[in-house]
Amino acid sequence: MKKIYILSCALLAGTMSYGQTIPNGGMETWRNNTAGPVSAKPIHAPTNWYGADSLVIGIGQTLGTILGISPSVWKSQLFEESTVIHGGTRSAKLITVDQDTLGMFPGIMTNAKASVTISLAGLDNIKYSGGTPTNLRTRTVSAWVKYLPGKDSITGMFGGADTASMSIQALAFIGTKDSVVGSGFVRIAPNTAFTQVTANMVYRSDFDSNRYAIDTVRIVFASGGAGATSALDSSILYVDDVTMTGVTQTIINAVPAVTEGAEVVKVYPNPAKGILYLNGPANNKLEYTLYAVDGRQVAHQSVNGATSLAIGDLAAGTYLYAIADENGIIIQRGKVEVSK
Repeated sequence: MKKIYILSCALLAGTMSYGQTIPNGGMETWRNNTAGPVSAKPIHAPTNWYGADSLVIGIGQTLGTILGISPSVWKSQLFEESTVIHGGTRSAKLITVDQDTLGMFPGIMTNAKASVTISLAGLDNIKYSGGTPTNLRTRTVSAWVKYLPGKDSITGMFGGADTASMSIQALAFIGTKDSVVGSGFVRIAPNTAFTQVTANMVYRSDFDSNRYAIDTVRIVFASGGAGATSALDSSILYVDDVTMTGVTQTIINAVPAVTEGAEVVKVYPNPAKGILYLNGPANNKLEYTLYAVDGRQVAHQSVNGATSLAIGDLAAGTYLYAIADENGIIIQRGKVEVSK
């Protein structure tokens, strides 16, 4: 009986789900900027998150100069909200807007960087790069949301048949690039009070989890147009308290071996005590992020030439790092031992 009990505990431990911190998942801190080459407009985004405002306004104004469209028609769609909240003091507010020749455009917020192709025919494609690094195999992503559908173009009444969405991509480094190996999706129905929604991850049947490990998770929220209906004008999606769970992967260190000749940034010494030195190419800004084995971000440093990172406050142990370029694409991974 004792052996059976020990075996059961071992099996349970192998499938236990762990929470992983999503940087600024509570939408508490924000950054401000401007967008638009013709007429600068203020835009906002939560720290560690991105909207499509800079792309839509920037490309829209450029396109507008050719078509004779006023630069004032291109509108922001992602806003800092301090009144309608679930927890803390802030939430994110996404609004679907009629962006002139682009048509009805849903508000977008993502933890990855978005690039969009816009032509005379409107919006052609949205692509994403980067995301939240992870050392766990993601099982679920949850968020607290409130959704108010917009105005029906036929009846002119608010409360039409529109749904928002949350979509997830899990990526693994296979060959020479990150490949999408799992996905999750949930439609967000109208609700007048904050409701928690959860997307369950489904992985490709040909994904070899014994050989490759999930390294990045992308999360995208859209304020309308999910399902069979078109996006409705002025649909509003509030997002707060985004969380993620995952299980320990078979390959604990999902970082590929990096040879000396393949290093873009030299990271030393290893083991490190007190100070970690980062020596990268000059005039090429990179971002170095250090993570605990449970996925928590514990340190961050921009790299442009030779710099250093203070790690004296970190507990002794193994840490993983990711180095991303200016587009948020991870170009190098590695492991660092911290000693005391």
